[in-house]
Amino acid sequence: MTGADVFVFIVFGLLAVTRPVYLFYLSPKRIGGRRVRAWLQPVQLGTFYATIVFSAWEYLHFGRPLLGLLTAGVVALIAATQALKIVAIRELGSYWSAHVEIRNPHPLIKTGPYAWMRNPGYLNGIVEGLCIPLISSSWLTLLFAFVAVTVVFSLRIATEEK
Repeated sequence: MTGADVFVFIVFGLLAVTRPVYLFYLSPKRIGGRRVRAWLQPVQLGTFYATIVFSAWEYLHFGRPLLGLLTAGVVALIAATQALKIVAIRELGSYWSAHVEIRNPHPLIKTGPYAWMRNPGYLNGIVEGLCIPLISSSWLTLLFAFVAVTVVFSLRIATEEK
């Protein structure tokens, strides 16, 4: 195993571990709501982990080389959007949920990162989904990730906008 292999698996491992941290440990005491399309979150989580597994397999199976600047750039981009997601979760406070939920009343948050964009958490999910394969030059997995991210986030956004 080379140093590049160790690097890839450390990054993939950290990404795999941080997701449950967001879902379970960073969640403040929540105000519950009615979940809409509750199956979306498990599907999103499944596509996230599938992208990691497929990227690792493609990297090892085809002996993909790491492209130094691209790899460093996407790792930095993922780290930046993860930091943004943590700030967004804290800004939402008890209104944060990994699921699409309807609450009455539910104020529209316009402070912190929500002053600049509608859903910073979605930005993180889209960036992670598309950048994970780029870390390991996994071009076939990138095609899968593009389709998965497009479908999952299109469904989530459509569900929220109803």
